[in-house]
Amino acid sequence: MTVKCPGWDYVRKLGDGGYSEGIYEIISQDQNLSGAMKVVSLYKIPSAKLSELQQFRVRKCKIESRTRNTHQT
Repeated sequence: MTVKCPGWDYVRKLGDGGYSEGIYEIISQDQNLSGAMKVVSLYKIPSAKLSELQQFRVRKCKIESRTRNTHQT
């Protein structure tokens, strides 16, 4: 699951499960590579502290499911 914020970063949940406890990846657009992403940080967020995601403006973002394989060799 990826949370997309127009004009902001992306927050992606690592592993299975929905919008709940787990490790989240904070990703930003790399201006040097068109369309590429770069991981900024990893955050371990317990379900009791999901509100911490608010600092990344996730609450106002649209949750999108992204199934496209972004792995390249």
